[in-house]
Amino acid sequence: MKPLLELPFLDNRWDFITAFDVLEHVLPEQVPFALKEMSRVSYRFAFTISFREAGTIINGRNVHPTVWPPSAWTEAIEKADGSISSISSPSDGFFIGKWK
Repeated sequence: MKPLLELPFLDNRWDFITAFDVLEHVLPEQVPFALKEMSRVSYRFAFTISFREAGTIINGRNVHPTVWPPSAWTEAIEKADGSISSISSPSDGFFIGKWK
């Protein structure tokens, strides 16, 4: 996940950043850093996040190491200075908003 933790872009380079079924693959301890890095390079975001373990195991590990409920993802995004839009549907795994 190193590329997600060190995006090769200038600050505020992009208007919008997306991560569709990506964040659940990040290790739990890396989530705050990944979100902060995405906030560094963009103004707005759209994420879909799975709340279930994957059916795939590699080297004895599930490929979804971060299986959190919607409330935990909401908290993590807000701690990274994300403001989640009312058109989001966190219970369905869809988060859209802007960075503060």
